[in-house]
Amino acid sequence: MNTVTYSDERVPDYLNGNFIPVRHHCDFDNPTDEMRRYGVKWTPTLLVLGADGAEHHRWVGFLPPGEFVAQLSLARAKLDFDRDRLIPAINEFSETLAGCPQCLAAPEARYFLGVSKFKQTHDAQELKRIWEDLSSRFPQSEWTRKAEPYSEG
Repeated sequence: MNTVTYSDERVPDYLNGNFIPVRHHCDFDNPTDEMRRYGVKWTPTLLVLGADGAEHHRWVGFLPPGEFVAQLSLARAKLDFDRDRLIPAINEFSETLAGCPQCLAAPEARYFLGVSKFKQTHDAQELKRIWEDLSSRFPQSEWTRKAEPYSEG
């Protein structure tokens, strides 16, 4: 991660501009309290936590810089979503999609973008739009399957 992902200027710029990064040493032969608390079983495991220590987003494994930044953007949006800050969440989910429309984070960002809009407007058509967009752009995604109940609108 250090030689590829963290060395790309986009990663530390986004990370340091939006989060308080903490690196924790993992020893699987002698797990720390934090490893046990958050169920860390492999590295790299990246967690995005709220100020209270609650987990809002996680991913495991190496990601190249663009995908890494997209996950950070998604995590930031999920923090706002979890705090019922819908307008900032909508903006950040939209930025995630605009910044990396085919990234691994994109289907989840699209799903929660639609859910955020629905929660804001109570317009059931937002839910149907989630499914329509996901089924056309990401037909094999787990997020498309999760949106399938909305297909009838």
